[in-house]
Amino acid sequence: MNRISRILLTAIPLTLATGAAGADTFVRMLAGPQGGAWYPYGAKMSEMFQKNIKGITTSTGPGGGVGNIRDVDKGNAEI
Repeated sequence: MNRISRILLTAIPLTLATGAAGADTFVRMLAGPQGGAWYPYGAKMSEMFQKNIKGITTSTGPGGGVGNIRDVDKGNAEI
């Protein structure tokens, strides 16, 4: 597993765990464009979060490159 994957797998659950106890949390995730190599990874991560983190709902949307960073910065997505 590469370094980025390890960092994400550690940081994301810690970030999500800081929400209010018992409150439902909605997380918008951006991945690469649909049909691209990164989109299935984003969709699978979204599925894993919903399955393994109690009280979370996720959605995966298409994105890519610098646009993902801008959307997270603007509050249009969390991951």
